Amino acid sequence: MGTRAIAGAYGQGATGVREVLDAAEQGDRRAREVLADALGLLGSALAAWLTAFGAEVLVGGGRIVLAWPLVEPLLCAGLARSGVRVPVVPATRPTASGLVGAAYDVTRRAGLRGGPGQGERGGRKTANGSVTWSVRSQNR
Repeated sequence: MGTRAIAGAYGQGATGVREVLDAAEQGDRRAREVLADALGLLGSALAAWLTAFGAEVLVGGGRIVLAWPLVEPLLCAGLARSGVRVPVVPATRPTASGLVGAAYDVTRRAGLRGGPGQGERGGRKTANGSVTWSVRSQNR
């Protein structure tokens, strides 16, 4: 579910997810239901990948982490419904998550060592999009 789909499902003239998040944070039940549905679907979609990667943690990045107290439990609920229980944490530098993932992918494809995703970062695999998620895996 993308930005337009979330805003459209909420209605109320919303043009973006930020408006829906703001409404949910102010107690709007409809906004919270829309977000629960969207994040539940995201959790379900990620569950198979997290299982295949043998994920130890899921790291959220991008602007979505600005509403982390609302997002995290809804995403975890979606994961749990799919039988996946891994820690879900916000990135320490959420706006750079996409760049870190891209740099990791380039260094991996080039066969370089010691680049992003090595050492302290532990080999995270990153999928880039409007919301960026990184996965630390036992299966490197």
